Amino acid sequence: MRATHWRGSWRRWMYRATFTADGQTLRVAANHVLADLRDFTFARTSAFDRDPIIMARRQGRRDVWLRIANYLELDETAVQKLMEIDDGV
Repeated sequence: MRATHWRGSWRRWMYRATFTADGQTLRVAANHVLADLRDFTFARTSAFDRDPIIMARRQGRRDVWLRIANYLELDETAVQKLMEIDDGV
């Protein structure tokens, strides 16, 4: 197995261990953390801003959301449920 593939698999496992109870089901706390990150990272809104510096920063935040969603292999249903969570903050 190539080292880069192994590191990717290991990283995916670490994300899943952090956010899920059984490798699939998101923990209750993870739902709220992800809902907070969803808002902070512009996951459900446009990252556009007329100021290119602000837009670049927002896009960087959005890239973090996409990375987490990718490692957790969130399907459309899971993402939709996260969009409906009010994290209460």
